[in-house]
Amino acid sequence: MFVSKVIFYLWNDVFKDYGFDDKDFQDEEGKILSFDRFYEDKNGKTNVDIAIVELFLENLGVEEYISEEEEEKIDAVPSNNETKGNDKTKYSFNGSEPLGKGDLGISIIKQYLKEHPEMKYSEIKETFPDSMLGKELKLIGLIVTRQEIIENAIERYKQRAYGFYKKRKFYSSDGVEFYVSNWWNITNIDSIIKFAKEQGWTVETTK
Repeated sequence: MFVSKVIFYLWNDVFKDYGFDDKDFQDEEGKILSFDRFYEDKNGKTNVDIAIVELFLENLGVEEYISEEEEEKIDAVPSNNETKGNDKTKYSFNGSEPLGKGDLGISIIKQYLKEHPEMKYSEIKETFPDSMLGKELKLIGLIVTRQEIIENAIERYKQRAYGFYKKRKFYSSDGVEFYVSNWWNITNIDSIIKFAKEQGWTVETTK
């Protein structure tokens, strides 16, 4: 409800005097994200089109606030894993400030993509196979497209494991928009650390 009111205020009071030619107000196909697209009526019932709302907020640079407690839950080992409890180890990547496992994984992949901008989507998928996440997590993959997330990801994992945030969004050289999962924990973090060290980078524990 709060988000709905904020969007209504932004659209009708803040943006009303502006044109809508800017990409912030358009979807991937260049169609205007008009206010009526945020909702749809089905059988007399109004439903929120979550994907459209998320796209609009993402275009504006709005990111979901995740508290430290929630970050710990994200880093926590799923209950169906053989390992129990939370591991709060922090890491320094190439001398960075302490990072949790989720941010460490994303930082390593981001650095590799920065050094290899010529890579196509299929090559990126091959470099970072889903197997790096292990077999315990019920995710659709490590590197996935927006459409794959919307259509295939388990609902409760869409935000926590893939959230459409700018720091997780990338484009391949052949124009594919994709997202990187942040779901790293003590059952799989060694795979991405090993990858980083193979590139000659440093990963050190800070706690």
